[in-house]
Amino acid sequence: MKKLILGVALTGLSMPLIADDAINLASGSQLDVQSVSQVRLQDGETQDNVWFSLDPTQFSDAADKQLSNCVLTAQVALDSGELFFTSRSLRCPSRTGDVYTAENVSAKLITSTNQLCTASGSYCTEVTLDTSAAYRVELEAAAKMEAAYNASREVNRIRIDQQRAD
Repeated sequence: MKKLILGVALTGLSMPLIADDAINLASGSQLDVQSVSQVRLQDGETQDNVWFSLDPTQFSDAADKQLSNCVLTAQVALDSGELFFTSRSLRCPSRTGDVYTAENVSAKLITSTNQLCTASGSYCTEVTLDTSAAYRVELEAAAKMEAAYNASREVNRIRIDQQRAD
């Protein structure tokens, strides 16, 4: 019971406990991503918080981190026939309990607009991001994914251990 109370207290902390490692991402790195859900935009529309999944094996110095379910979030807009892609963050949970996060990641979509746009002449009238298609982004600036300890995962582990003991 003491472990459970300690675990619950840990989740109430407003500041994450920082682990001692990070994953460095070089400027110019190219990552293959896939849209988590289908996104369809007409000219003049914007969608915020679009999730793109990516394979963690693309990070050269992360092989020992046991990463899974990496997600790049972005805002996607179609304005006056031009596609705008504004990346927000990159997040990868680890099977060891840490969550690696890089906020304010600067990446550009380098996939051909021919793959994304429905065009009328040279004017893009609709953009479709499909879950079955692969896209590529390039980091415009170096980024650092820092590990933060995931206290709620520890609480769940303690709860499961406690249930097994009972």
